[in-house]
Order: sequence, then structure tokens, then C-alpha cells
Amino acid sequence: MSVQALDPKEFVYIRSCIKQSAWHTTVDIWYNYVISSHFQNMDIEKEAERLINSLALMNYKSYAGRYRENKVTDITPFILGNEIKTDVYQYLKLVKNLIYNIEPEHWQLSEQEKEDFELLKQINVGIMSAIISSLPEYKKALWSLN
Repeated sequence: MSVQALDPKEFVYIRSCIKQSAWHTTVDIWYNYVISSHFQNMDIEKEAERLINSLALMNYKSYAGRYRENKVTDITPFILGNEIKTDVYQYLKLVKNLIYNIEPEHWQLSEQEKEDFELLKQINVGIMSAIISSLPEYKKALWSLN
């Protein structure tokens, strides 16, 4: 397996989507229960920034570990860019890409990193659930066969 260091603009995109979901209260394609629960009673801006910085650092640690580089780049200044127009399908693809490109076996994860990586995996499932729940075929399916 190889590790790709994601571009900072991809982290900006994911952060924008996480914030959009955190503010979203209507159950539709952008609603994500995992995010709603996690961000409840939090400063969404600060937590989204903290989370995306943690995930970016894990991605770069994975890259450095895979390719035996000693230097881990701090990309924090580059991922604090402006909000951008988002698409839920692109969001899902970038989250899946980020999960794939974090290889925690290359370093000892802190408790916070473990929690953040698990949260990322749960966000992935939440995005897929929201997408599936919005499909006409899903809406037509019965809740019971009785």
C-alpha cells in the first residue's frame, strides 16, 4: 500500500463540509448524526479546525512513516483558507481517500488521535447513510414486510 499526502485544499474542503453538516439540522443528504452529536455544545469553528489539523497531521505522519522521512510538515497555515462550495459526493470521496491515506501503524497514536481517526471513520458511514437515505429507491422501500 502507498500513502498520498493530501493537498491542503482537500483538507479545507473536508473542513467546510464538516462545518456544513455540523450546522445542519434538517434530515437530508447533508445531515450527519455523528457530526451533530460530536459538535453539540461545541464551538463548531474551533472544533472543525482542531479536528482537521489533527487529521492532516496524521496523514502527514503516515506519509513520513511510509517513506521514512524524518520531517513532518505542519500544514496548519495552509488549511485555514476560506470556505468553498461543497458537494456531498466529493466530500464522501475525500473522506474515504483520507481514511485510506492514514496508516497509524507508522507511529504511536495519542488517545486524541485514536478518537479523531475513529470519528473520521464514523463520519464516513454517516455520509453514506445520508446519501442512501435520500435515494428514491430507499424512500420507496418498506420499513416492514408484514
